[in-house]
Amino acid sequence: MAHPERNFFAIHVTNAIDAIDYDRAVIKKLSTGLRLEFEKYAFVKEKVERENILRLLTNCLERQGQQPFLSNQ
Repeated sequence: MAHPERNFFAIHVTNAIDAIDYDRAVIKKLSTGLRLEFEKYAFVKEKVERENILRLLTNCLERQGQQPFLSNQ
């Protein structure tokens, strides 16, 4: 990415996995039970321990196009 003073890089993360531990995560819900967004994430260790960067698949109505990205690096 062009900038007059600094170098920036962009990546497109296509590795999307369902790694949320819904029993331990804290999720904001409507009275109907519909999941809106995460207040605190919790993950299934076996699904994320070998991943460097990933996109989370969730079944919450989070802001359109704003799926979280994670990295352990």
